[in-house]
Amino acid sequence: MRYLNRIIAIFIIACLCAVGAGCSFMSKNDAKESFEGMMNAFKECNREEINKYYSFSAVTAYVDEASGEEYQEAVLSTLKSMDYKVNSIKDAGENAMVINVDIITLDYSKIIEKYIEDVMELVDSKEYQVKIKSMTADDYKKLMVDKMIDAISESSSEKVTKTVDVLMIKSGEKWVLGGDADAFLGILFADISNAVESLT
Repeated sequence: MRYLNRIIAIFIIACLCAVGAGCSFMSKNDAKESFEGMMNAFKECNREEINKYYSFSAVTAYVDEASGEEYQEAVLSTLKSMDYKVNSIKDAGENAMVINVDIITLDYSKIIEKYIEDVMELVDSKEYQVKIKSMTADDYKKLMVDKMIDAISESSSEKVTKTVDVLMIKSGEKWVLGGDADAFLGILFADISNAVESLT
């Protein structure tokens, strides 16, 4: 009888472990699917889909809402060239998963180089030197934004890859982006907003 009880106890423990492993697998799969859904929404610049995982208004704020819609659209359009590859996924505590991923984006350093070249050429022109004397701060900002839009549209197809850990957390029944979301956006856009701000 004692031997039978021991077998039953082992069987119950094994079943509980199997259920736990199954739940963990399901959670990992759900988190991965949500991450991929979010990344595909970014690639398509699909506001409605992005909002399921992350605030689209936060994305446009990162891109610099003050610079206007045309600038936002130019920067957001670069996401079409973005790609990603999930390498691994692991538990990070209750209702949290860390996804290790390669994120491939345009080489924004080339865009910034093009932007600097264009601005330097502009500054050296006689036309600019005449206009700058009567140019308002808003006019100057618009001119610099236009130069960045041109640099983006003329950018090369060179790409860079960053390998990062992305935190996904379960919120209710959904998996959403957790951790430092600004750092994640900085990877997607290679901190182009900060670069532009420092140059204008």
